[in-house]
Amino acid sequence: MRAMLARVAALAVLALWASSGAAQAALSLEEVDDYVLALTWHPGFCAGAGQGRDECRDGDAGPLVLHGLWPGLPATLARDGVGRGEWNREGCFRFAPERSGPFCSIEPLILDRALELELERVMPGERSCLDRYQFAKHASCFDISPERYFTQAVSLFEEVERSRFAAWLFDHRGEAVGRNALIQAFRDAFGADGRALMLVCDRADNLTELRIGLDARKIDEFPASASFSRLGTGRCGGRITLR
Repeated sequence: MRAMLARVAALAVLALWASSGAAQAALSLEEVDDYVLALTWHPGFCAGAGQGRDECRDGDAGPLVLHGLWPGLPATLARDGVGRGEWNREGCFRFAPERSGPFCSIEPLILDRALELELERVMPGERSCLDRYQFAKHASCFDISPERYFTQAVSLFEEVERSRFAAWLFDHRGEAVGRNALIQAFRDAFGADGRALMLVCDRADNLTELRIGLDARKIDEFPASASFSRLGTGRCGGRITLR
């Protein structure tokens, strides 16, 4: 009974948060077991789904850029019957669906100027208001501020950016590489299970995104091998083109 009352109380807070539009968080990140660090292979994205977007017009972004940091399904919602797939689709928009419109219709974020400049470098999608969307969908219903969320996301991205894995990707730009060779480069760089890396490609097997599973309890130890968690299989064939 006590557990049921606690869940009811938590859902009541969520409903109040959604109806009021307040920025007060209703979920705790302590209830999250895992995260996904989502990175975009920028040339592949811009050659396909990103054509015509502001961040793809000037060509000054690096090949590997930040997409977002996605907390996994909170225990409160799992106990209430919400599935992981449903959470991945809806995220925090579950409680404020009116915020899920065009990216730039979401209110701007207020960040420290130094962080803002670093975010502009590592997340070129910020020019299309991707930063607003990522925080609104993946973090706005948690007990975390935009400043803390993006500080962590940028820090995690920069660990990957200066890794041997990123160097391997950069060295093979313009080539078609074996899927297994790419995953092995990830293993060699981090000592992690290859299933911690999910690869996303378009229909022609051009790489567009890399998703890295992280253990929420050990995220501060990243990129130590124990800080990774497994993800599902990706959507790439045996040969992958790094545009």
